[in-house]
Amino acid sequence: MPDDISRNMVLVREVPAGFVPWAVLTPDGNWHGGGGDAEKDMGAWTAEQANILHKYPDYLAISVHFHH
Repeated sequence: MPDDISRNMVLVREVPAGFVPWAVLTPDGNWHGGGGDAEKDMGAWTAEQANILHKYPDYLAISVHFHH
């Protein structure tokens, strides 16, 4: 594991337009987008997550790749 994790963090406004995460945790503590093996309508999810990210442009986005 690298000591410098800054590659996994950007301001929300700098998240690439084509990046679609599996889930988003918002500052109010709510998870959006499901998790685990949840089925998704990817078109609807892409629009929903874009709307969520639009609300928090100055927040820090952290990408986490995890397994269970």
